[in-house]
Amino acid sequence: MHKTNVLGDAVAFLFVVSIISYLSFFSSSFTTLTSQHPYLMGFVKFGLLATFGRLLAFRLVKTKRWEVNTLLLPQALLWGLTGIWITAAFSMFGLGTTGLMSASLWPQTSGVALALSKSLWINLLGGYGFFMMFVHEISERFVCSRLSGQLVSPAQLIEQLARENWFVPIFITVFVWWVPAHTITFLLPRTWQILFAASLSIVLGLIKALIARSAPQQK
Repeated sequence: MHKTNVLGDAVAFLFVVSIISYLSFFSSSFTTLTSQHPYLMGFVKFGLLATFGRLLAFRLVKTKRWEVNTLLLPQALLWGLTGIWITAAFSMFGLGTTGLMSASLWPQTSGVALALSKSLWINLLGGYGFFMMFVHEISERFVCSRLSGQLVSPAQLIEQLARENWFVPIFITVFVWWVPAHTITFLLPRTWQILFAASLSIVLGLIKALIARSAPQQK
């Protein structure tokens, strides 16, 4: 095994242990920070966990190495900003679903059925799930291309996604993965929902890596 991979594996292990240890021994401070500073914590959660998911995808699927380069920080910042957006979206669709029930515009539900309703609205009926992943993908590619000195327009990036067969697999994951996963998310206390959603972004990184690996090779 390459020495870089050994070091990266050790750092990744320590990162995971540190997160678990913090949540185990300082859960009260975590919930307090999340309640008092939801957007800041959303930024931190996604900035750390989603970026880790991207690195893990390279290590396990794409190149079998830890790919750390100068684009890592901009990508982490972009994920952090996305985390702020997701934090607002979870509250908006969660409260919006109960608002629809109060107005007799959606069936009265509770428990798992209520969580499923919220998940259906954020992922399918409200159109947010697919749109969020699309906007983040385009934004990441645009920022990385510009920082790499390439002048690529958003229209060209959309054409690139189409050539890579990005749209259909991602749309399918909304049905088979995100709706069930976010049903579980909405069953959790609100202070833990965004952390769990950010943890799911690790899986998103692996899904995107598998899609990229199966995409047609561009000539």
